[in-house]
Amino acid sequence: MKPKAWITAIALALGLLATPITAMAASPHEKTVGLAAGYVSQNNSGLAGVNFTYRFSRHFRMAPEVLYAFRHSSEDALIINVNAHVPFSFDRFLEVYPLAGITYTSWNFHGDRAANGDADVTSRISRFGLNVGAGISADISTTLRVGLEIQGALVKDLCSANVMAKIAYIF
Repeated sequence: MKPKAWITAIALALGLLATPITAMAASPHEKTVGLAAGYVSQNNSGLAGVNFTYRFSRHFRMAPEVLYAFRHSSEDALIINVNAHVPFSFDRFLEVYPLAGITYTSWNFHGDRAANGDADVTSRISRFGLNVGAGISADISTTLRVGLEIQGALVKDLCSANVMAKIAYIF
């Protein structure tokens, strides 16, 4: 690495370390309702849904959501998550959070993917599991938040990675 690149990297690292983690401008009992869209790796298809968050304190909020994985390769699913977020604010607008929670997934297998291979039959596998992941969100205004979230769903025989873009109304 060239000396100029070293100096730039060190300056960026020191700048990040010197950035104070400030108190949030939002009230501790903030609520949001929003939409999510993204990708699910179980069947390599799109994902869409609605979510709600309720902030109990500055560093803890619950985030239930209902998602639908669109049909692809004869598979689709209903996914219900209840996640806990632990947000850390880096300024008034930006926060990063790890998440963990429980998930209920109900995958439908159609046609040849069904359990008995009959083309006219749909089989369903419904299971509980765990979610782990992280997210980042930014307040665009006092009533609008956008974010990006990555979740790993740990479910027996149905593990997947979900990547979602989110937009929410803050109230």
